[in-house]
Amino acid sequence: MSPQLLSMALAPLLGLFILGIGNGFLASLITLRLDAAGESVTTIGWVSAAYYIGLAIGALFNDRLLLRIGHIRGLRVLPRWWR
Repeated sequence: MSPQLLSMALAPLLGLFILGIGNGFLASLITLRLDAAGESVTTIGWVSAAYYIGLAIGALFNDRLLLRIGHIRGLRVLPRWWR
């Protein structure tokens, strides 16, 4: 693999790696915090399932949104606390 190709692919791959690690930590943290709060196992399962269902639905709909209005306007609709 050429050094130029490696340098071009490194940033997106590193970003994807960081997002994956963060997602794993968040999923673990949510379940542990709900367990510490005394929630039932069923509630913890529903919350975890709803998180991943929302993640999948968001991925499906954001593709169409960004194709329709563009990435600049799509990021403009984020709430101010997000930016």
